[in-house]
Amino acid sequence: MAKHNKILLLIIGLALLIALFSKPEHQAENKTPWNIQQLPDGRIYVFGITPGKTTIQEANQILGHFAEMRLYNTEPPQLLATHESMLLGDDLARIDLQYAIDDVELADMQQSSTVFSPCQYIKPAMEQEIALLNSPIARIIFTPVANYTVNSVNRQLGDADEIIPVNDKQEILRYKKL
Repeated sequence: MAKHNKILLLIIGLALLIALFSKPEHQAENKTPWNIQQLPDGRIYVFGITPGKTTIQEANQILGHFAEMRLYNTEPPQLLATHESMLLGDDLARIDLQYAIDDVELADMQQSSTVFSPCQYIKPAMEQEIALLNSPIARIIFTPVANYTVNSVNRQLGDADEIIPVNDKQEILRYKKL
């Protein structure tokens, strides 16, 4: 009996060691702005998205709902897929995904779109939205709803490469290496 107990304890001990040192294959992804990974080809991976590779349709699936397409009348114009009020971990944010399309296509879209809000953005036609679902994402714009302090951001990302004052209470922190 004592021999069987020793063997049973040895098996349990080995099982615990294997469980302790093994890494599960499908860990839950930490979808927060702090979990930015640089890929070997120099691109980044964040929120499960790789700019230049992931399409708008794939990003909709990753983020769990369809974005609203908005064509901003900026110079140059920007076409963004906007995900409002996204809950990422414990944080609430807006994520804008910039479409990787050329200026000629943007100009054509401006000409043929219904004006939704002339001072903010144009809502492109549904046919244009559908036609551009397989466009790759050029850039991710993360706008937190939470009020992050500079110290909390610096703790997570390090010092910013560039700080641009917006007004007395707001700054844009740019991290060129990310």
